[in-house]
Amino acid sequence: MTERLSAAMQADARYCLLINNLGAVPPVEMTLIAHAVLSSPFAKSIALTIGPAPLMTALNMNGFSLSLIRLDAAREEALGFPVAPHAWVPPVIVHDVAILPVPAVPAGSQRAPASQDAVVEKVLTTVCERLISIEAELNRLDAKAGDGDTGSTVATGARSLLAQKDRLPLADPAALLAVVGDTLGTVMGGSSGVLLSIFFTAAGKAQAEKGDMAAALLSGLERMTFTAAQSRAIGPWSMRWNRP
Repeated sequence: MTERLSAAMQADARYCLLINNLGAVPPVEMTLIAHAVLSSPFAKSIALTIGPAPLMTALNMNGFSLSLIRLDAAREEALGFPVAPHAWVPPVIVHDVAILPVPAVPAGSQRAPASQDAVVEKVLTTVCERLISIEAELNRLDAKAGDGDTGSTVATGARSLLAQKDRLPLADPAALLAVVGDTLGTVMGGSSGVLLSIFFTAAGKAQAEKGDMAAALLSGLERMTFTAAQSRAIGPWSMRWNRP
């Protein structure tokens, strides 16, 4: 694509490059595409970039497009002029990417020490073993409406909790909920892992503040439900609605 565009470019001219997602390419892959394009010899004439973003789409088409416009003072000013539609991405001057070091984890974020509680351990073990036992059935049900991996995803989280059972703060309800949330958000993946992580993390915070398990679980459920509703009503739909 860059070779075909380069053949049509004028020598010594400055260009704005629009990197367009046709609808279904994941953001990470679009970033890799942008990096590859802007790291090529083709980029020496690119002064501004717009995107990567879903600016002209077929809603769910798996592909991307590259478009050029030759810049002059009037066009550059017009492209950078503020506009009302928030779906339009303003141009960015081409620049090097600054790579930042990974921040150190504060000592205060370490897990609570392990502790024992026979009743809590029995409940945790029973629930995890049950989820593992119905892995195939959950996958079968999910395959009718999704990608058929719910059982495997949930079982992965359950196995991880069982594997670290001896290191969990079983006697500290707030800390246990927080650890479960952190674990599921790390090992499960997918939307279910994120939502369950939000549920247990919010419940752990509420338990620490109120000391009431019923209220804590309700707080976690409300937070998870609110997040799920936001992702459906505000996120994907508004992106589609605002696409030109």
